Amino acid sequence: MYFTITLIGALIGFTIAWVPRIEPLILKYKIAKPVLWLSLLVAICRFLALWADAKTVISKAHLMNVFNWGKAALFLLVAFQTVALIRAVKGNIRAGAFNLAIGRLLRLTVWAAVITCTSFFFVVSIGKMRNAAEMEQFFIQSGYPASFNYVIIGVECVFSLAMIWHYKLRTGLVSAIVLMGVMLGAIITHAKNGDPLEASYDAFAQLLILCLLTALFIVEKRYAGRNLPKPVTEP
Repeated sequence: MYFTITLIGALIGFTIAWVPRIEPLILKYKIAKPVLWLSLLVAICRFLALWADAKTVISKAHLMNVFNWGKAALFLLVAFQTVALIRAVKGNIRAGAFNLAIGRLLRLTVWAAVITCTSFFFVVSIGKMRNAAEMEQFFIQSGYPASFNYVIIGVECVFSLAMIWHYKLRTGLVSAIVLMGVMLGAIITHAKNGDPLEASYDAFAQLLILCLLTALFIVEKRYAGRNLPKPVTEP
């Protein structure tokens, strides 16, 4: 159910970003900062859910509810902001103040998407380590060596960190493309195994957010030296 809601949210975000009356409000980045804080809240809830249970102060069920609904809202808003940014940049609007607003919105949107994306990979990697025997068996049954579990963990963690350090190393675009390949591999593996479609829901969701990140990194790379100023340092 949550995957469907997340997908619908992203489609709504794509759609309403084309409404002309909404775009100027978004480009003032009034929504971007709350989206960034929401991404942090969602990530924290997902990490806490790893150790929570029915007896903790905040139960695992409550944390996962916040995570799932917050993630759906994030996909809507990030999709919305991504399309709005692409439209704004393609418009070649060169007024200094307007460009500064675009630069801030771009950076805030990238951070929100990066936090949403990388927190998932870190949580999944922890889960794979905690259930190493089960994951090794899964890879063996899928036709891979057991050590492939640790290769995937390493790739996901390394390129997630590279994405976090994008504004220092400019490695965001490459990291997003590599991680998209990993998610496509996961989807293909589940399909080859005859697993139910639900087994690939997380990979599909990650593939979607990685596509949005790829679009954002391309916009940033293509226009940073022309229409857009260098991104400001504030998050």
